[in-house]
Amino acid sequence: MKTVMITGATSGIGKETARLFLEEGFRVLAVGRSPDKLQNLEKEFSAYEDRLLLKRCEVSKLDEIHALFKDLEPVDILINNAGIYSQNSWFDTGVEDYNQMFEVNTRSVFFLSQQAALNLRRHKRRGLVLNNASTLAQKPAPQTSLYSASKAAVLSLTQSLALDLGPELRAICVLPGIVDTPIHHKGAGVEAALKFQQEIATLHPLKRIGKAEEIAALFLFLSQPSMDWMTGSCITLDGGISLVT
Repeated sequence: MKTVMITGATSGIGKETARLFLEEGFRVLAVGRSPDKLQNLEKEFSAYEDRLLLKRCEVSKLDEIHALFKDLEPVDILINNAGIYSQNSWFDTGVEDYNQMFEVNTRSVFFLSQQAALNLRRHKRRGLVLNNASTLAQKPAPQTSLYSASKAAVLSLTQSLALDLGPELRAICVLPGIVDTPIHHKGAGVEAALKFQQEIATLHPLKRIGKAEEIAALFLFLSQPSMDWMTGSCITLDGGISLVT
């Protein structure tokens, strides 16, 4: 039985990914920063309690990342999913805004992947890192300079990870478009969130935004033995919005 570690597992894409991997018989190590959300996840996934392990970790803090992997059993697959999103302007953005975006979205990916690789080396196993980036990594939208740059760095880190640590470690980056998750409408309210979804859906060639379970399904597909020859790849799943100028 393989073990998959999923960061940001208490909501959105991370939660649906944890659900799908549990349904498919994996052992899931669900990582989140909120004890309350982790407790809710434990209740919701109680049918899989024998294969579900919950870990609290603030991925922006290096000491907590190191503690997360201390004395840990082999982690075959790491899914770096935790992330934050906010728009920003060039003139109202400060150092704290910059640091927070890159600490959560980029630095965590580097050090979680580092610890995952060391974990696999200790246990003499090969593994896979799947990184959740964004189509904005390749094509920024207005007012997203920090977020887009942080995700572009994730794309580059994925390629470097594949290059430097193969064959013991494979690395693949997924570039979702706009997906119906709390990250896009946090604090906006139900009505504002629905209006945003309806407006943005019209920009897609497929005329809808994505679902968290669709990204989860791609993560699962990439984890199959049949994908064992893939590494360093960056895969777009976005309803075609990256084709729109």
